[in-house]
Amino acid sequence: MNKLDVLNRDAFVEQLLRLMDNISSNKASTCFAINGAWGCGKSFVLDMLEEKLNTIQSEETYTDKYFAIRYNSWAFDYYEEPLVAIVSTMITAIEEKAKLFPDSQEKQEILGVLKATGVALLSIANAAVKEKTGLDWQTAFETVCKGKKEGAAAYESAHEYDAYFSFNKMISKLSELLGEISREYTVVLIVDELDRCIPEYAVKVLERLHHLIEGQSNIITVLAIDKPQLVASVGQLFGFEHPEKYLEKFINFEI
Repeated sequence: MNKLDVLNRDAFVEQLLRLMDNISSNKASTCFAINGAWGCGKSFVLDMLEEKLNTIQSEETYTDKYFAIRYNSWAFDYYEEPLVAIVSTMITAIEEKAKLFPDSQEKQEILGVLKATGVALLSIANAAVKEKTGLDWQTAFETVCKGKKEGAAAYESAHEYDAYFSFNKMISKLSELLGEISREYTVVLIVDELDRCIPEYAVKVLERLHHLIEGQSNIITVLAIDKPQLVASVGQLFGFEHPEKYLEKFINFEI
């Protein structure tokens, strides 16, 4: 990391790591927020955290302990549906960390199905996605078939592929895949820049992440938020008398 830590945030990041190590050791799942005003340096902290997570080794297995996925919600807010960007980010993370997956049938199935499901979702989301990827229905279907050859054969034989995957089916399958990865690695979803998103999109991001990890174990979600602003967004969107209560549905605690 080339940035200079002039405010000595390293001590704070080390505290975060100890907390996450505790959660990981118990195979627990939680979502917590790093709360700070816009512009106070939350992204800098997340940069440091991500870098350290990517270098931590397990003393027992001498392999990577954490599987970190960094999602910049503002960078992708041109997608009407946040799940599209989340899937894209997951695919990129999988491809970059392919070394985590030994040459076993099970791991190849995870990789193959994730790619296939992701591309199918990208293709059906909206016009902006089509513009970005250049995919049409036929291309998406062919890519799904290719994903099958790359390792999704077992899943394909049990489930008939349909070019028109339902939205709930997508979330269910992606949640299942995250669960597969979390059996061997603590999955850390790092979500940044919620402050900059319009209220509707920020809330949608929280809801999608909640649906993906609900009922799972060994998954830690870290949100960088400006809480007063997010509370105001929820209040503006839903008109709740106590909008902070709504956030408790997604966020277990804050730092």
